[in-house]
Amino acid sequence: MVSRAFSYIRFSSKKQHKGESFRRQSEFAFEMPREIDLGLDESLTLNDLGVSAFQGANAKVGALGECLEALRIGRIPKGSILIIEIIDRLGRDKVGEALQLFIPILNTGVWIVTREPRRTYTQNSINDIAALLEPLIYMSRAHEESATKSFRLRDAWAKKKERAAQGSPMTKMAPRWLELTEEGYRLIPERAETVRSIFRMSAEGLGASESSSTCSPIRRNTRPSGIRAVGGIPTCSRSFPTGRCSACSSRECGTRGVRNSIAGSRPGRSLALRQLYDSH
Repeated sequence: MVSRAFSYIRFSSKKQHKGESFRRQSEFAFEMPREIDLGLDESLTLNDLGVSAFQGANAKVGALGECLEALRIGRIPKGSILIIEIIDRLGRDKVGEALQLFIPILNTGVWIVTREPRRTYTQNSINDIAALLEPLIYMSRAHEESATKSFRLRDAWAKKKERAAQGSPMTKMAPRWLELTEEGYRLIPERAETVRSIFRMSAEGLGASESSSTCSPIRRNTRPSGIRAVGGIPTCSRSFPTGRCSACSSRECGTRGVRNSIAGSRPGRSLALRQLYDSH
């Protein structure tokens, strides 16, 4: 006997919030329970918006982790249904890891209902090879798609880093005191002068508050999106204004690891800041 209905919504990129993914998943979450005369229980918000499932982040630090804990303590009671659009919303990890999410949920006595394809999985599905085969195929396909995408992105960034080391622009994005032209980077004079002023004041011993206050008249002449990047005092403790670009992925060095520093990848050293930076 089904007692309550909960939904789990996930997509990998925050940009998808502006698209159809959230709307589509939300509509199914509300429509499905009505088919069996239930309402959606919204006392738990189980949404991982902009959270990847490739490495299981949604289960470790996301709302799926909260869902699993709610199942463990009985906050989501036996006999409930968990509504998800498709199996890969739960996980896009290797099949073994994905199964370790799928099977424990069913073992709590909670049903999983998917939209694509429209299926209802119960505890009995675990021992039904035919019923289990289809989600296994979806899990495997989802992981292969994510692994392929991850490989291509890593390869593309590796090529960009190689070109950057040879002096080519790494991306179209540039520090706010530079703009990219067909001939390469070009200084934006008023912003470049703001950066020089910040380094000079920092080298003279002025703190962040004093430097910020002194630079205020200059900042008012630049657009807000550039002010924070150009006038921000933290630039004094970083090397990218002198022409270095730090580039790495979390896989390579972790969120606090040592980054690959590429000299000359951004011609910020043309600002004549290297001497000031080294002395700072």
